[in-house]
Amino acid sequence: MVRDATRLEGRSWSSSVDVVEGDVTDPASLDAALAGVDVAFYLVHSMTASGDFRRRDRLAAQLFAAACARAEVQRIVYLGGLGDPGGDLSEHLRSRQETGVALRSAGVPVIEFRAAIVVGAGSISFEMIRYLTERLPVMVCPRWVYTRVQPIAVRDVLAYLSAATTTPARIEPARARTPRTRAGDRRSNLRVTVGTVFIPNSHLCVRDTEIDRPGTIQSDNSIRSGTVQ
Repeated sequence: MVRDATRLEGRSWSSSVDVVEGDVTDPASLDAALAGVDVAFYLVHSMTASGDFRRRDRLAAQLFAAACARAEVQRIVYLGGLGDPGGDLSEHLRSRQETGVALRSAGVPVIEFRAAIVVGAGSISFEMIRYLTERLPVMVCPRWVYTRVQPIAVRDVLAYLSAATTTPARIEPARARTPRTRAGDRRSNLRVTVGTVFIPNSHLCVRDTEIDRPGTIQSDNSIRSGTVQ
């Protein structure tokens, strides 16, 4: 679903997907877009818009969740921002987590992924860094720019999102059996939230199913990037 389908013209993959025009703040367009949908991915963020973007994000997520409930969508998969809910979060990260809460407001099961900087084409954070390094090979930076982050490759994010479509509907609380990662490590850094269950990082334990690396679920079947083999 996009607000303006003409913006996808010329994309190599545009003919391989069904495109529906709509707006997450317009319930009627959401009903049309979600008709017959089993799994809905929510990748919306209004931070660039003027005004109170946190309020706008919460409202959009509530409307989307309600539309999913009306359409009997089986689950919502949401990609939010990594951060300690009890910490001193920025407005941006606080809004990302509030959006996850709003998506759970209508009773539709939600799988919430939380990631820091996504490394790959199309990621705003990554594109900004790439643009600066291309234009300014040498920069004098203030001290506040030295913030350690936990990046994740865009292909790993896509693998997790794809695998979420076939993850068991009920997920029990589990402890990660992987060493703690430091900011700046090259290992995948992703947190999954299902309801109020937090499952940290690169070895995800999902009931009797284990996600050992991006794109792979080991259980009774071997599922790679969402395709059963």
